[in-house]
Amino acid sequence: MKTRIARVLALVLIGAVAYAQKVNTDFDPSAPFATYRTYTWTSGTPAANPFIQERIHVAVDEALVAKGMTQSAVAPNLVVTTHVVTHEQKLIVA
Repeated sequence: MKTRIARVLALVLIGAVAYAQKVNTDFDPSAPFATYRTYTWTSGTPAANPFIQERIHVAVDEALVAKGMTQSAVAPNLVVTTHVVTHEQKLIVA
């Protein structure tokens, strides 16, 4: 019985963590993204943890390369930045 309650509680907590993730993006729907071939990074608001920031950059680089783009500091078609904001909140389950 205790195992069953623990499993249900674990599922509820996992669902709460997944629900708590909020991601915002913004883009211009009229922009000709299909014609863009080069991009560069610019400074934004980095993650508090440099490892996380690096993972974000690698994931974005991989996604852009998969779309046929190359990174270029000279006259890029697209400028990419990240703004990472985190908020920690303790959850006490009674």
